[in-house]
Amino acid sequence: MRYLILYRDNLQYSKLDKSEREVRLLESALQETKNENSVLRIKQEEAMKLWDGLEYKFSSSKTYCDQLMDTLQQLAHQVGEGLSETQDLIRDSVLHVDVYHAYIYKGWNMMQLNKLNRY
Repeated sequence: MRYLILYRDNLQYSKLDKSEREVRLLESALQETKNENSVLRIKQEEAMKLWDGLEYKFSSSKTYCDQLMDTLQQLAHQVGEGLSETQDLIRDSVLHVDVYHAYIYKGWNMMQLNKLNRY
């Protein structure tokens, strides 16, 4: 009977020891999980800072591109106006040259007629 009590006490001690080991393993796993969560929180905060920086740069780039587009549109409009004014000026110059040429041609013809009339 004494052996039975010792066996039972030894069995209970083994179960208790096994339970304590399992508790220590679970506590260790819990601590590792807490450590991993801390590392992940730090990485998430760093990623958020990087993301905020990228958003700021994107916003600045978009503003810059919008300003460039406005400037290009204004330049295109000015070039179009300049071409139109240049075409008008050339057309007026050609018209004046044609009128002057006709005037000279008429004068030349009159001189030729005067020469013929003299003889």
